[in-house]
Amino acid sequence: MLPFKMKMMKTLMLVALMASLASGQAQTPPQGDGDPIVVNINGRDYRKSEIETLVRSLGGQITANFYANRQAFLDQYALTLRLEQLADERKMADSEPFKSRIAYSRMMTLATAMLSESQRGEAISPEEEKKYYAAHKAEYSQAQTRMIFLGFAASGKEGKPEAEVKKSADDLVNRARAGEPFIDLVKKYSEDGDSKSRDGEFPTIRPGDESLPPAVKAAVFGLKPGEVTEPLRQPNGFYIFRLEKFVEPEYMQIRSDVYNAMQRERFEAWMAEIRKTIKVEIKDMKYMTESVPARR
Repeated sequence: MLPFKMKMMKTLMLVALMASLASGQAQTPPQGDGDPIVVNINGRDYRKSEIETLVRSLGGQITANFYANRQAFLDQYALTLRLEQLADERKMADSEPFKSRIAYSRMMTLATAMLSESQRGEAISPEEEKKYYAAHKAEYSQAQTRMIFLGFAASGKEGKPEAEVKKSADDLVNRARAGEPFIDLVKKYSEDGDSKSRDGEFPTIRPGDESLPPAVKAAVFGLKPGEVTEPLRQPNGFYIFRLEKFVEPEYMQIRSDVYNAMQRERFEAWMAEIRKTIKVEIKDMKYMTESVPARR
């Protein structure tokens, strides 16, 4: 069994999560045989649609908990309602710190809702998407490369030391830039068996690919076809890339990326306009640098 303090913490956490619901039954749901009364909580009847709306509004783990154990959820909800009633009887919402906390919670809830609503934005037509893609094709170009990998041992481990491997990597870069066939260098020196078996061919690199380190993408997309990167250090070794060519993907291959980019741009433009409407004017500069007051 959980210690008493842990039990109380668990209860209060659930109360906090559900507090906003206690006063959140805004509209009267439709009534009739298809929407029966399913429970009475603290003397008030609740229809099926009310409970379902309540649960869906929570989402996530709380919704899962409801469907896993409806009785426990409703017991906790009844407790939350009763605690709210007792707090209202004492007019706690009109005194500090609760008054400020409630106001802040309301502000954050509505601000978050406004952000979420704005991020959805207006509908974007296929024609608008295609026009956007045509104007930003270069941003969606994908890099076809070949790669050489030289590994080094972690500090204190057996294997080639990093300094020695870096010297070898620098030498390979110089040889490749001097005109020695990159594939020959791959076959002779690369230690990555998978890419080596394909003459160093590396999976196509996309600008928005989050699986690759930013330094690697920046180096590759800074090349011209036929050029070779400097040795790129990663925790397990050095990578050397040679850019074969840039490929412009078909629109349908990246349609979701285009849509997301347009939504993001529209949201950022909207947010920029909102920021223009806010103003903070400091009236007392001394106050801004005063020491933090002691806790009471």
